[in-house]
Amino acid sequence: MTNNVKNYNSMVDRTQLTLTNNTTLWSGKPKMVTKVGEITTIQANIELLAKKQGVSTGGATGTKKTDRVVAGLQSFHIEKILQSYYLDIKDQVSYDMIEYSVSNYTSGNIKDSIKKMNQVYDLALAINVKTPLVLKEFNLGDTDMAELKTDIDALTTISPLPSTMRAANKAITKEINVQMGLLRTAMNGLDVNMNTFTKTQPAFSDVYFASRKIVNTGVGHKTAEVALMPEQTEAVLGNKYTVGDVLTIRNKSAFAMQYGLTHDATVTPTNMKSLEGNAEIKLTVELDSTGNFGHWLVLHNPHDMDDVDVTVLLAKG
Repeated sequence: MTNNVKNYNSMVDRTQLTLTNNTTLWSGKPKMVTKVGEITTIQANIELLAKKQGVSTGGATGTKKTDRVVAGLQSFHIEKILQSYYLDIKDQVSYDMIEYSVSNYTSGNIKDSIKKMNQVYDLALAINVKTPLVLKEFNLGDTDMAELKTDIDALTTISPLPSTMRAANKAITKEINVQMGLLRTAMNGLDVNMNTFTKTQPAFSDVYFASRKIVNTGVGHKTAEVALMPEQTEAVLGNKYTVGDVLTIRNKSAFAMQYGLTHDATVTPTNMKSLEGNAEIKLTVELDSTGNFGHWLVLHNPHDMDDVDVTVLLAKG
């Protein structure tokens, strides 16, 4: 999970704790019970996905290194048997063709190493087929060829695992993003229900919303700090600016983000503009072709794997 996703889930944990500490105030209201249960289920799904995502490729890499050494040492053993044979029959060309060191098998590009291992195996196999006993004179054991074949096959099988696991992790990340979208929607729905407690249980409502807010607005709502999770859209500074005011949008991340103005916080503008990473732009609020202006600034992170952090400053015109 990205840091922003973790931070959002920490916020949800805080609000859930608030709800737990005040169970008697809402446990008799079926709608609230359903919404809280939905959020708990989504969080459990995210936690399960995060555990799967957290399976490191290091285990596969470690196994690969071990198997590579085993296969490399066995290949070097067969190589020396072959070279002894080629030296005996005065075949310098074949001798030189497999003049490899142990490191040629155990380090560097693994595909090249496997290719060299297979070359040694194929040469020894061809000689064994033609003259089955000749290499025994040079200390080829009864199981040496079978061991090398097994070692090469094991290494070939394990070799692509890290990249396969990375692909699986990316797929899991996409699913986490889907679940996070569901979680944000569920939390927004819970907010609506919590507003109904403001009159009768103001302390409960205040504590809930104090722990709930992720978008941090400054004094007088002149600024906004927004931590956008992958594929998240957030509307900020609603009705806090007017025509002639200037919005300075600072993208503090390495990845591009998108922005636009809208009349409705729930509707993403059709004409979103892009702001590159580690850049800022000053946006002067103007009337559009209908004589109106968007009263909300919408920020969007289009990336499926990375966070985007944005600061918005509002200067009155």
